[in-house]
Amino acid sequence: MISTLKKSEWMRVDALPIFPPARRRAENRNVAGIYVLLMDGGAGSNSSVSRIYLWHDQMLMTVMQIWSFIMPNHRYLTPIVDALASIGRQTKYSFHTLPIFKGHSIESSPIAEKYRQVLGDTMLASELTVTGHLFDSFFFPQSAIRESEDLSARLFGADGTIYVTTGTTTSNQIAATALYQRCGPVLIDKNCHQSLHFIFHALGAQMDYLCAQFECPLSGRAAWSIESLLAQARRAEAIDKPYEVIVLTAQSYEGVIYDIPRIITTLLEAGVRTRKFLVDEAWGAANYFHGDLAPLTAMHLDALCAQHPDLQVVSTQSTHKSLSALRQASMIHFRGDEALRERLNVAKFRIHSTSPSYPILASLDLAQAQMTVEGEALARRAFQLAQSFKERIMQGTAWSCYDICQMPDTSATQDYVRQDPCKVSIDVQALGLPASEVRDYLFHEHGIYLNRITRHTLLLNFHIGIRSEAVEATLEGLSALQRNQMARIKEQVVCDRFVIPYPPGVPILVPGDVITAEIRDRMEVIRKTGIALLEI
Repeated sequence: MISTLKKSEWMRVDALPIFPPARRRAENRNVAGIYVLLMDGGAGSNSSVSRIYLWHDQMLMTVMQIWSFIMPNHRYLTPIVDALASIGRQTKYSFHTLPIFKGHSIESSPIAEKYRQVLGDTMLASELTVTGHLFDSFFFPQSAIRESEDLSARLFGADGTIYVTTGTTTSNQIAATALYQRCGPVLIDKNCHQSLHFIFHALGAQMDYLCAQFECPLSGRAAWSIESLLAQARRAEAIDKPYEVIVLTAQSYEGVIYDIPRIITTLLEAGVRTRKFLVDEAWGAANYFHGDLAPLTAMHLDALCAQHPDLQVVSTQSTHKSLSALRQASMIHFRGDEALRERLNVAKFRIHSTSPSYPILASLDLAQAQMTVEGEALARRAFQLAQSFKERIMQGTAWSCYDICQMPDTSATQDYVRQDPCKVSIDVQALGLPASEVRDYLFHEHGIYLNRITRHTLLLNFHIGIRSEAVEATLEGLSALQRNQMARIKEQVVCDRFVIPYPPGVPILVPGDVITAEIRDRMEVIRKTGIALLEI
């Protein structure tokens, strides 16, 4: 389609009506040679443009990649942040709650500086208690919050989105309560988050579990098969007790990704009567912006929803895990009708704290704005950094003691399972150290924090906040550790006799053992106690 356009049909970017005249003049030097090829709205329209394709220096790119260069703030729609900023400027004093608002309660306190070290004046000013008509209802929003939620819904391809400021544990409780009407049993992925197990147990649901058939003993990655899921669903259908809700994990922390649209399609084509699906996407929000992974996401269901108008799919995301949001920022996305939205809002009203965090709420708004403009570029950068890291680990002699763990063999179900390219598991066995020591070394010596380890592997999560400096620091840290460890091994002496403290007469060394620094230290301690250390 693009190749059929003639240059005479292109429009100059600085001629577009979406660029205010003053801005066009100020930025004219930056847009020279950039032409519009296609845009979702008409060239003469003043409506918001969601995507513009541009030609510049022989490269086709999207406005998502270069908008920050041309128009830094025009496309970042943040209704919640704008409303809170306006209210914050207008509010001088509050006789309601939050004495800490603008730091009023700590003005003369000796501890005020410590507050500001952690929270800062901006955070203190954003902790507002204004609600209702001056701002919006958190539980049944109609203005700024609803506007931002609708922006997120469009961004993720959902029929609706609901914001949560108390974490995805709360989101899971809300989603489960809204979907489960006590009409049948529930099938739940055993590897899903504990909160889903707990809430369905609390709701009194009869639960069956979907268990993994494939597992990597090193990395801990595990996956179930589509055949197993179909078999369990069919058994429930055969005894006329179809599952009311099926709970799926879209992506594990270790990086196992399931093709959710394909899985639901396969179930419905097999005659399964279940129409309610709860999908745990806690680790999968950024996948929506990755070209190869977006079609696997839970809201990518347009065709299926058209075929099955009674389908209800609810996804819960830990926004703070993958996007630029504060801890406990969470979103609930859904495909379904307004009745489902109402049930979700009522469940939220019953379960969520009645004191939502406005800083967390604002961070949800900011996260959707950033990803609307920058999402594809950020996801691409994370992918490229992960790929570069893996290639250097595998090819460089400075990292010869490390290996990259692959997915377990899931060939029987390969059309339904993928490996997250941004979750990198490193095998450190050849280093001769447990993964826990490698993790501690990277943190204490290089300031690099890793969380997930097994006995022999480290997991690196290349999220959108990882920069090239972090990659270089990690590679240097691993290289330095390998050099140090190899030097230690060369210095080690092999024992050629029994070394026995007496009493009790139990050898601490036998012939062939390596005399490590730790063993030498232990021998010195034993000698200082006066116990005889026999060498035989």
